[in-house]
Amino acid sequence: MSSSWSTLSVQDQLNLLNQKLDKVQLQLNVVLEKLQSQSPGTASSSKTQKTEEINKKPPIFPI
Repeated sequence: MSSSWSTLSVQDQLNLLNQKLDKVQLQLNVVLEKLQSQSPGTASSSKTQKTEEINKKPPIFPI
């Protein structure tokens, strides 16, 4: 890896890094779209409300 890496010019290395960054950016955009398609704010808050309700309830099974 390091030997082939060093044979590349600095410009080639930058181009490769930019290509990788573009792919990561695309993946992040997809994730962001999925998160935003859910109603904003409610997804996380409803989960915390549910866990709080579960914690308030007494255990169903007798001790």
